[in-house]
Amino acid sequence: MGSRIRKLPLDCLKDKSEDGFLEEETKRKRCSEKGTGIRFEQIEDVLIIKSEKLRNEKGTFLTEIDGYKVCDHIVFIKGELEFILLIELCKGSSKSHDEIIQQFSHGGEESLRLLKECSHPPDSCIFGFFYIYTTVRSNQFFKILKGKRVRFRGKDYPVRPMQARKNGFFVATPEILDSELIPRKKR
Repeated sequence: MGSRIRKLPLDCLKDKSEDGFLEEETKRKRCSEKGTGIRFEQIEDVLIIKSEKLRNEKGTFLTEIDGYKVCDHIVFIKGELEFILLIELCKGSSKSHDEIIQQFSHGGEESLRLLKECSHPPDSCIFGFFYIYTTVRSNQFFKILKGKRVRFRGKDYPVRPMQARKNGFFVATPEILDSELIPRKKR
């Protein structure tokens, strides 16, 4: 009856990263930029992709395609469950809500492209969209951002603003991923 859970193709992604899209921080289980970031604690298999190093099928850097901005990092996590996290780090910029949603949407498309290249079904993955911040812009900004949704794979996904508190880092553990990303049944 039960089907065997397929594992994320981390080795396949590592093989495809010959042009250097893997983040150097993968071994240290974190991604960061300009004083803010996210650390993955108690999580064994993490693969962090630096989006600005991704290329399309023609070999063009995604950053060179006009209007095609991608969130900062795409993180693949293999464990009991499979997670794909799309991470945008707030670095004191003044991006609009719509720009942030567009970057997440493009990041989601790129994660699907990478899964397809590794012949891995996306339906076995839990996707999450995290906006990591250290500086508080305004309560109104986050209220609006929390109300926004990323349209992805025919569903609306919430954006999860998370404050980085430990030396500029938000700490992600298996428990936090479970509580933030796995839907709970309503009582």
